[in-house]
Amino acid sequence: MQRHNRLGYDFTASEVISSRDALARELVARPPLHAGFAATSYSAISELAPNGRLLGDDPADYAAAESLVLLSTGEWNRTRHELMLTALDNGSRPVLVGNPDLVAPREDGLTLEPGAYAHEIADLTDVVPRFFGKPFGNAYALVAQRIGLDASPDRIAMIGDTLHTDHPRRGGYGMAHGAGLAPRPLERYEP
Repeated sequence: MQRHNRLGYDFTASEVISSRDALARELVARPPLHAGFAATSYSAISELAPNGRLLGDDPADYAAAESLVLLSTGEWNRTRHELMLTALDNGSRPVLVGNPDLVAPREDGLTLEPGAYAHEIADLTDVVPRFFGKPFGNAYALVAQRIGLDASPDRIAMIGDTLHTDHPRRGGYGMAHGAGLAPRPLERYEP
């Protein structure tokens, strides 16, 4: 929320639905697996998966993971990704992607995001990663659930920082959209 506030938006946590929320919904619906997370040390993965483990530099952690989750690349690197690819070559397992972005704009350039690594996994292994968040339908299903199925899509604004994932699919949801790079006032939806 701090990032949105710095950009001039006055959102509360209850007004925002993230790809993490879509991933959390999926993890609750699954049997509890020992999940290995590509995430940061402050990602609070225990809130998502009680049996979750932050993946680091130990190949045994990758081998022991019954599922793999790409959540954040803040502490991810090529060596760790190679460990993940090796583990997948040694035994297929579900790969869930809690951030479909390929890149993200930062002050000093673009960063590779989990979606980019997931596409490489799909290209190099027999695994088909499952994506959670924009532009996939599971994010929009959460919006509909939270505000009510009768809410008109043109009353919903989707804010993002990259057009390849943050622009609603063509002919799809009918939501307003905008880049989150410059603040502008938004009318609040009151159910």
